[in-house]
Amino acid sequence: SGVNLVALVFARLSAAREVEADRLYLFYTGWLLCLTGLLGIAITGDAFNLFVFLEISSLATYLLISLGHDRRGLLA
Repeated sequence: SGVNLVALVFARLSAAREVEADRLYLFYTGWLLCLTGLLGIAITGDAFNLFVFLEISSLATYLLISLGHDRRGLLA
C-alpha cells in the first residue's frame, strides 16, 4: 500500500537507530507481519477472520516493541 511505502522510509531510519544490526531481520519480519494483519483487518468480511488478523497484527506489534534498546517500552 502507499501508506506503507511512506512509513517504511521513516521506519528504516528509526530501525537503524533503535535495533541492533544483527536483529534487523526480526524488525522487517515483524513489520511485514503487522502490515499483513492490518491489511487483513481492512479487507476481511467476517468476525472470525477479523479476530485472526487482529491477533497477527498485535503479536507482530509486541515483537516490534521488544526489539528496541530502551527496555521501558516493555513495561507499556
